[in-house]
Amino acid sequence: SATLHLPIAHYISNDADVRDRFSALLRKHGLDDAGYEAALLAIARRPLAQAPGIQSYASFRREGGGLRLTGYFSPELFR
Repeated sequence: SATLHLPIAHYISNDADVRDRFSALLRKHGLDDAGYEAALLAIARRPLAQAPGIQSYASFRREGGGLRLTGYFSPELFR
């Protein structure tokens, strides 16, 4: 297996764009994005379109014949 970790918080305009792109990737691979979006909205303390930083990384892991996608959330404790 191999895992690719991508830091995304500093390379995208806001968290709404991250959500849209990551949700589209989940759906493209036949995965339900409802849990991802619920978790994202549960920790958001501001509108997603306001700034980047809530989702800090995304990872993609090939394992056997499958793919594992993971979004890493940051509680934005540091400003």
